[in-house]
Amino acid sequence: MRLLPAALTILLCMVAGAMAQAPRFEALGPEVSDRQTGLVWQRCSVGMVWREGRCTGSPQVFTWDEARGLGRGGWRLPEIDELVSLVDRERSRRGEFPITDVAAFPDLAGRRGDPLTYWSNTVAKGCMLGDVCGFAVAFNVSFKGDLLNFTRKVPLFVRLVRNGAKNAAAASAPVKSVTADGRFEIDGGVARDRKTGLRWQRCLVGQDWQAGRGCTGIRVRLTQDEAFAAEGRGWRLPTKVELLTLIDRDRKSAPMVNAEAFPVTLPAYSDLRTRDPYPTGGHMFCVNFSIAYHNNCSRTYPIPVRLVSDAR
Repeated sequence: MRLLPAALTILLCMVAGAMAQAPRFEALGPEVSDRQTGLVWQRCSVGMVWREGRCTGSPQVFTWDEARGLGRGGWRLPEIDELVSLVDRERSRRGEFPITDVAAFPDLAGRRGDPLTYWSNTVAKGCMLGDVCGFAVAFNVSFKGDLLNFTRKVPLFVRLVRNGAKNAAAASAPVKSVTADGRFEIDGGVARDRKTGLRWQRCLVGQDWQAGRGCTGIRVRLTQDEAFAAEGRGWRLPTKVELLTLIDRDRKSAPMVNAEAFPVTLPAYSDLRTRDPYPTGGHMFCVNFSIAYHNNCSRTYPIPVRLVSDAR
């Protein structure tokens, strides 16, 4: 066996080490690709333009409703777990601001006078008078895992994201299967009920389905008004009768629902919201999957939500 010269061996080790430590972000002009998540981000905040190697102009602020309407051509407002993925916790621990990669996002460098707070698309529980709120991340303050939430009319900054090639391929080719009891057809993050024809989101509002990982992200609790605000793109709050159809009375333990179709474990005695008003004012029908029966819940008390889509 022929041994490599010592100098060549050292060189090969250095090259291998450099390849293993490839930077997380790959700059692509006005975009930056995140090798860790597969997402592609706009390098400049909305309102700025990438020109001659830098972000020019001034970032604009938007209310939450305005921010949710900015997406075009695949670009969208990020979910809270996606936005939090940009936080560099080591920079935060060392007290270095902003707490993200300033080479990837140069528009944040030098903006010391404001908290650099950015909207996410994720609904948060009401923080004032039952108003609808959204989660946000501030990049100019220390991050300790606590999520910020603001009422929908507060103006904040926006950075848009889109799925990269890896994400798009996974989304376009979901794994289809049928639950063991034959009741539900599984198509990625959607479970179609063969009995009713309804299509259900497998994850609760605030979470996203990822192949191989299941429901990811942060499950949120919503007031009734917030739950109605979470509707869209064909997804809506279920009626009491529709939600009751998910109760699996053959199960021997709570929650009484098909765990293969709906893998998220609810807290003990947790209710899910419906769109139907309860005869007593200020309350709505909800369904409790621990006692396998309908209940009544306050409009203003936040509880989890599962959305449904009509048969097609």
